[in-house]
Amino acid sequence: MSDISDLELDAINALQQRNYDLAEKLYIKLISKIPSSKEYNNNIANIYLIKKQTNLAIKYYLKALNIDTNINQLNNQSIAYNLSCAYQIINNLDNTIKYLALTLTINPNHQAAINKLNNIKSILLNSSDNENNNYYNIAVIFHKIKDYKQAEKYYLLSLENLNKTTNLNSFETNYNLGSLYQKQKKYEKACFYYKVANDIKSNPNTEFLINSIEQNNNIIKPPEEYISNLFDYYSDNYENDLINNLEYKVPEYFYSLFQKHISDKQDTFNVLDLGCGTGLIAQKFQLTKHKINNITGTDLSQKMLNIAKQKNIYKKLYYEDIIESLNNINIIKQNINLILAADVLVYLGDLDKVFLYFKKNFDNSFFIFSCESTNKSDNYNLTQTGRYQHNKKYILELISKYNIKNIFLGDFDLRNNNNNTVSGQIWIVAT
Repeated sequence: MSDISDLELDAINALQQRNYDLAEKLYIKLISKIPSSKEYNNNIANIYLIKKQTNLAIKYYLKALNIDTNINQLNNQSIAYNLSCAYQIINNLDNTIKYLALTLTINPNHQAAINKLNNIKSILLNSSDNENNNYYNIAVIFHKIKDYKQAEKYYLLSLENLNKTTNLNSFETNYNLGSLYQKQKKYEKACFYYKVANDIKSNPNTEFLINSIEQNNNIIKPPEEYISNLFDYYSDNYENDLINNLEYKVPEYFYSLFQKHISDKQDTFNVLDLGCGTGLIAQKFQLTKHKINNITGTDLSQKMLNIAKQKNIYKKLYYEDIIESLNNINIIKQNINLILAADVLVYLGDLDKVFLYFKKNFDNSFFIFSCESTNKSDNYNLTQTGRYQHNKKYILELISKYNIKNIFLGDFDLRNNNNNTVSGQIWIVAT
């Protein structure tokens, strides 16, 4: 510990003396000893920003930002703001706006962020170059800070101007309008603009969103690219949004049920975390280190996997969907005896192969999973949010079909959505 304290003092002194080359070397040593230190990662990012090594600065700011489960902590505002500055240096307008929006989410009175956003809007409004593109970029700014009324105004201005000047249309603007209206549950308008976007450029993701708004239950699952894009975009604010805005409780439920119904059934557990995201469930199960031998994670979002990797929880991570994971010979060979799927089956309608491969490939294993409730008689229901709800009777039929043991079934409030409780079930089944 004294070695680290000495290094810290040397690094701070080097910074104070503006000896940035020495400070960089010292912070690299410190990070190698404590990779999860927000302070070390932030300080080396500041050094790289000063040294005009912008991409390295971005790398370490992102690491520092993602160390906290709650990204909205007040001490993250300077990291978010510095990220916006770094992205502005490399002319990445989208991420500049994204991290300005995050800064203002953390601290709505952050004057530098307010001034920077206003300056960007002013430059775009007063620029005569590519007026419709300027309107679009202003709309994106308002979209990201969740001022939907202003976002709508500038998206529509962009479309109007584009039509006047070129008689053309824009996939991105129409798609974003669809997304804007979908978030506000204005589904008729959302569907209209998604259809216009899809007419301009046919796209499986847009087609899935149209089918979800029209609640077409013939669609058994979304395109893989839809899931990848959705969670890549969501990755930076994923944990904060789930825990602090949506009051996501599933990791706590899973862990409690594991302790109550499973932990004493075997000496140790090799865990497969399906749709692992950033590692929220694995972090919870790490609390029982004497019981958990290792954890393997799989996900369709590379950005989520990158964040999960930084936590040093997983033995191995795979970029693949859950059906592939359950039939992956490299995973099967790991003697998995506990499988977790938290808020994952909501992105899959037809669950037959999930239970088929669980039964076929994992002997003497437990499977904990959550589903959202439906009152409809269909096996599953594709909702207007793009998520699936599953009928309890359907899952019971699959359990019976594959001769799987039903250990536990309980009704839970899984999370909130627009101040409404999302109810569902948590199941424990076993082979």
